[in-house]
Amino acid sequence: MTRSLPAALVLAILASSPAVAQTSGERIPDVLKKGQTVSIIDEEGRQIDGRVQGISEDTIRVSLRQGSQEVPLDRIVRIDRPDSLRNGTFIGLGVGLTTSALAIGFATQAENVQWGVVFASSAANIVGYTLLGTGIDAMFNNRRTLYQRGRRPQARLSPVVGRGVRGGAISLTW
Repeated sequence: MTRSLPAALVLAILASSPAVAQTSGERIPDVLKKGQTVSIIDEEGRQIDGRVQGISEDTIRVSLRQGSQEVPLDRIVRIDRPDSLRNGTFIGLGVGLTTSALAIGFATQAENVQWGVVFASSAANIVGYTLLGTGIDAMFNNRRTLYQRGRRPQARLSPVVGRGVRGGAISLTW
């Protein structure tokens, strides 16, 4: 009886203490902005992709292609900001424009230049680097997690039975 008293006291203290914060340190309305593209995962594992229309203390209204949906804040497990291919496209476009400008600059120094060929190859260069930048960006998943609910505190009591051993084991996670 005296061996199980400390374990029972710890379990009673944990059961009576207030729950630890279940967020990653911030509240959901503080990390979102109206008009932001988000990917929300709820408690049932459903993924909702859209733009934030409005944020209240209890729900988030997300515009979808089929309309809009309100998601209760207490059911949200994670909110991510999806990565667009825009930055890879612009980087590729910048590289293509730079190399094409250099090629045109070198062509002005040469004699007997076929300008049609120079401009056609420059246009192909721009399109090729733009597609390459977009393709490279598509290969990497750069989603950014804006909010993730923390683990909920749990206490488990398991029986321990063995040869000459009888008792219980308490496991705590927070």
